[in-house]
Amino acid sequence: MGRRSPEFRLLTWLIPVVMLITAFTHWPALSARAISFDDHQYLLQNPLVKTPSWNSVQRFFTEVLKPSSVAGYYQPLSMVSLMLDVAMGGGRENFEPFHRTSLILHILNTALIALLLYRLLGRAWPAALAALLFGVHPLTIEPIPWIGERKTLLASFFALLSLCTYVRYVRAREKVALPKQSLEIAPATPGTSWYVVSLLCFVFALLSKPTTVPLSLVLILLDVWPLKRFRIRTLMEKIPFLGLTALFAIITVVSQGRSSVATMPTEHPLSRIPLTLCHNIVFYLWKLAWPVNLSSHYPFPSPMSLAHPMILAGVIGTAVLIIFLIASLRRTRAITIGWLIFFVSILPTMQIIGFSDVIASDKYFYLPAMGLLLIVASGFAWAWDNCLPIVKRSLILLVAVLTVALASATRAHFSVWGDTLTLYNHMLALTPNSAALHNNLAVELVEMNMLPEAIDHYRQAMQIDPSDERTITNIGVALRNAGKPYEAIRLYKEALNNPKLSKCFSILVNLGALLAEQGDAEMATEYYRVARLENPKSAEAQTNYANGLLALGRVVEAVEAYQQALELRPDIADIHNNLAVALDELGRKEEALQHLNMAVRLNPDYAGAHNNLAVRLAHEGQIVEALEHARAAARLTPENVEVLYLQAQLEFHTGNAEPAKACLRKILALDPGFSPAKDLLDQFMLPTTRPTTMQASQPAS
Repeated sequence: MGRRSPEFRLLTWLIPVVMLITAFTHWPALSARAISFDDHQYLLQNPLVKTPSWNSVQRFFTEVLKPSSVAGYYQPLSMVSLMLDVAMGGGRENFEPFHRTSLILHILNTALIALLLYRLLGRAWPAALAALLFGVHPLTIEPIPWIGERKTLLASFFALLSLCTYVRYVRAREKVALPKQSLEIAPATPGTSWYVVSLLCFVFALLSKPTTVPLSLVLILLDVWPLKRFRIRTLMEKIPFLGLTALFAIITVVSQGRSSVATMPTEHPLSRIPLTLCHNIVFYLWKLAWPVNLSSHYPFPSPMSLAHPMILAGVIGTAVLIIFLIASLRRTRAITIGWLIFFVSILPTMQIIGFSDVIASDKYFYLPAMGLLLIVASGFAWAWDNCLPIVKRSLILLVAVLTVALASATRAHFSVWGDTLTLYNHMLALTPNSAALHNNLAVELVEMNMLPEAIDHYRQAMQIDPSDERTITNIGVALRNAGKPYEAIRLYKEALNNPKLSKCFSILVNLGALLAEQGDAEMATEYYRVARLENPKSAEAQTNYANGLLALGRVVEAVEAYQQALELRPDIADIHNNLAVALDELGRKEEALQHLNMAVRLNPDYAGAHNNLAVRLAHEGQIVEALEHARAAARLTPENVEVLYLQAQLEFHTGNAEPAKACLRKILALDPGFSPAKDLLDQFMLPTTRPTTMQASQPAS
C-alpha cells in the first residue's frame, strides 16, 4: 500500500461520523408498515420472491425481454435482493428485513458519495459535508421504506462504486496527483484492474435498475472536469461502457413495452417533451431547496401547456438557469459539469419514453443528486483553499445547522410511512384528483375488509378517469365481495361498451366468473372465450375457458383447453387438478391420477387436489395411500364436512375406529343435519371436488 495523505486519513474519520448521523436520521424507516404502489407485485403477490430458490434466481436472470414476475423492465439483481430478504424472515407480517437492507444500502451510498467527491476534489471536509447533506436530506427517504424501490438503492450502490473505481483507475493509470498537493502514491496494482472493476460494477448497476444507463456519459463529463483528461484516447476507453448503455437501453424499452407500458414520444404532441423537461428541472431544484409536501405521486399538470403556472414557471426557470450556467463558465466548469451530470443521470426518468403516470418522483432524484453534490463540494473546496479558517469553521457550522434541520424534517416525514392508509391519505391530501391514489387506497381498504369505504374510493377514481381498467376491475371485485354481484355485472357490461375497454382482459375474465357464480355457465363461457382470443398466451384465460366448457358438459373440448393451458404454464397446480377432473369424467383414470399427483407435488397445501387424489386412490383400492391424502385435505380445510366425511370413511375402512369417530363427531358439531355422518354402515357415494375458477380477482395496484 502506498502512503496515505493527511486528507485521506481525515476522511477515514469523517466518513464513519457521516454514516452514523445518516443511520440515526433514517432509523424510523425500520418500523415502516406502509405498502406503496408496486409493492404487491415486487413482494406480496410475487411467487418467485416469496419462495427463495435457485429456480427463482434462474427465472429472474433468464426472463430478459419479457419478465413474468414483475411488470416492467429487466432488473434481476433487485429481485434476487428482495428474495434474499424473504429468506432472512421478511414477509407480509415482517417488513423489517427489507427496510434494514435498504437502510444499509443508503448508508453505504452516502459513504461512497463522500469517497467519490474526495477522489475528485482531494478535500476531506468538503466531501464529507456534501455527503452528509445527501445522507439526511428528505428527498432520500422514499427508496428506503418503499420495498419495490430496492432497485434504486442497489443500482445507486453499484453505480457509485463504478464511479469510485473509475476515478481510482484514472489516478493509478496516469498517476495524477489529487488537487492541491494532497498526493496519494499510486498502488502497485495495474490501473487496468480498476477499470475492469468499474465496468463490472456498471453491469451490476444495470442489472439492478437500467435507468443507470447514462453512467457512461457521466464518465465522459468527469473527464472534462475535474479529471481534465478529455481526449480521443479517453473517449475510446468508454466504448465498452457505451456498448452496455446501448444494449441495456434496448432491453429496457423492449421489456418495459412487453410486460407493462412504454409510451413512445410520438404518441403525444412534440411540445410535451420540452415542457416536461423544463417543469422537472425546476421542480427538482425547488424540492431540493425546499423539501416540503413530499409525495410518491406527482401527477402531470393539466393542461400540459404554458397556461398552467407550474409549466410556465418551469420554462422561465430553465431559461434563467441556462443563462446562469453559460455565465458561470467564465469562472469555473464545476457548476455546468455538475448540473450536466445531474441532467443526464435523471434524463431516463424524465418521461420522454413514458412508463409511469407521474411526471416526477422523489426516488428519481436519488442517484442524479451526485451531480448537484459535486457543485456543492467544489464550492466548499474552493473556500477551503482560498478563505480564512474562520470561514471554514463557519461553513462547518452552517452545514451542522442544515443537517439538524434536514434530519428533523426527514425523521418527521417517516411518520407518513407508518401504515398504508396514512401514506395514501397524505398523498391524496396533496393531490386529491388522482385516480391512481384513490384506486390504490381502495385496494388496501379491501384487504382490511372495509368494503364500503373501498367502493367509495373506487367510485371517486371512476369519476376522475372513467376508462381506467384497474379501477373498474377492482370495483367489480369489491361489489361482489360486498354481496352486490348484479351491480358488478352491470358495471362490467357497461364498461365493455366503452371502445377503450371493449377488449379488456381482466374485465372479461371477471365478468365471466361472476356469471358462472350466478349459474349462467353459457354466457360465462362466452366471455371466457373472448378473453382467450384477446390473450391466447394466457394460461389463466385458457383455464377459465376450459372450466366453462366442463360446466357445460363439453368435456372433450375442456380437456383440450386444459392441455393448451398446461403448455403455457405446466407449473400451475390448479390446471393439473382441473384437467384430472375432466379426464376422470372421460374414464381416463390413469392420466387423471398422474395429474393429481403432479398437482400436490406443485402445491402440497392444495386441499382440493389432495381430496380428489384420495377419492381416485380409494376407487383404485389403494386405501392406505388415499387416507394419507384425505388427512392432508382435512388438515388444510378443517371445517369442510364433506372432506372430513371422506377421511372418516377411509379411517373406518382401515380399522381406525377412534379417528373415524372423532371425524364424525366433528362433522356433526359443524353440521348436525349432515345425515351421512350418522350411519357409516349405509351405502355412500364418495365425493369429488370440482374445478376452481382462476379469476383475475386480485386487486390491481
